[in-house]
Amino acid sequence: MIGTNRDVIADRLIALVRVIEELDAMPIVMEIIPDGLEQEVCRQTGALFVPLALELLANKAAGAQRSKPVVHGLSHTYFQADGIHPNKLAQAAIARSLCNVLDSQTRRPIPWSLTGSVPGPCSGCREDGLFTCEVCSIM
Repeated sequence: MIGTNRDVIADRLIALVRVIEELDAMPIVMEIIPDGLEQEVCRQTGALFVPLALELLANKAAGAQRSKPVVHGLSHTYFQADGIHPNKLAQAAIARSLCNVLDSQTRRPIPWSLTGSVPGPCSGCREDGLFTCEVCSIM
């Protein structure tokens, strides 16, 4: 939805939140670009807000912005060549952000959120990129 009008994106997110609520589930909205859109949707709907992990930004002070056809301000280290989709290196930061919010909301500790870091893949999985061993497959 990069390049789509902010109001259209917000309306679609709100509609998704309402569907999830109708299913008697807890809606969670994860920030994709730190420009306030997802946070505003959560304020309007009461959905749980998960912020973007700051390490995914190239310049933490400047933030990022939606524009057509790419997102400016995201770190090339953590994103695929299209500049939009996170790569394997970003997954630990994304998981940590999600787990920290879930941990604070559920009051049930999620082990790696307590240490502030998500364990990386073992050397075998890092080499083959498949993450198929018993430990890495549940990260």
